[in-house]
Amino acid sequence: MLELTSDLPAGARTDGALDLLAQRMDCAQAHWYHGAAGDMARDAKTGAIMTWAPRAGSVTARPTEPNAGNSLLSEAGELSGLQCRPGKHCGQVAEAITDDASHWTMAVIYLPPVGDDARTLLTLNTAARAGSEGGGNYLFVSEVDGTLTVKDDAGGISISTMLTPTEAPRLITVSLTGDTLALQVDGGLVLTAQGRAGMSGPGDLFIGCRSHRPRLHKTLGGALIMDVLFWPGLSLLTPRTEAERDQAMALTSHMLWAF
Repeated sequence: MLELTSDLPAGARTDGALDLLAQRMDCAQAHWYHGAAGDMARDAKTGAIMTWAPRAGSVTARPTEPNAGNSLLSEAGELSGLQCRPGKHCGQVAEAITDDASHWTMAVIYLPPVGDDARTLLTLNTAARAGSEGGGNYLFVSEVDGTLTVKDDAGGISISTMLTPTEAPRLITVSLTGDTLALQVDGGLVLTAQGRAGMSGPGDLFIGCRSHRPRLHKTLGGALIMDVLFWPGLSLLTPRTEAERDQAMALTSHMLWAF
């Protein structure tokens, strides 16, 4: 047995990836929702998730308006998180998570449902912040029929890619920088697209749904969402700064050691 007398840095310990990621994200003023039971306040009688406290960051996620006690904590072996159910609004929303919806990165780690579609996983939505006259746009991540799609509601920009079937957790990362959209699946090749994203101003992050609208049942799937991460003002997939590279490395380390 190998024994070391000196202390190891957090990134070198298999149990240190959580702390390392939280520290890195706090430094970047980013937000991380980790699917642990202790991070989710639940109703004592029904078990419904009432709030989802961030492991890093300051914005607490809460049930969407149509979510009438539908979101539950689920555990699959050592995995735990928000259990979405097909056709039911189980969504959470982190309101005003960014002041600039034109430049950010979001990521989700989820377990695909067996024999069904994950459908909507994450959405950055500016409509609620666009004012009483309407307007705004939203950009969502959705998995349907083995295809992952990232696109905006106005049809200005999109990326799609086929997914390899898996029974393991999957990591999806998306960056938007102006009119450049980037997508990465499980740390693989970064796909990019150019277009008119039409994303600007403050935005809300919706988890497991696209908005507060109650009737979008066909967009609601059955994924187990274990981690949701959001970096305002940083592009992890097209990094230009050392800070962006550090955040990308911390996310990779978390995926490697946590799952």
